[in-house]
Amino acid sequence: MEKDLTPECVVATLAAQGVVSESARAQKYAALLSAVLKAAAPGYARLAFEEEPAGFTAEQRRNAP
Repeated sequence: MEKDLTPECVVATLAAQGVVSESARAQKYAALLSAVLKAAAPGYARLAFEEEPAGFTAEQRRNAP
């Protein structure tokens, strides 16, 4: 992931679902989501979605908790 999520993006996404969030919480959500997406990005980048769609499902099963 090249850019971090912004608190404004989090607030807008939650608002679209009818949820109101405080600015301080939105900042924490944005930081957490950015960290999760950055950690997951390398694994997803290795998946060949176009070549073998089943690879996505296999990777999900392999990394399931």
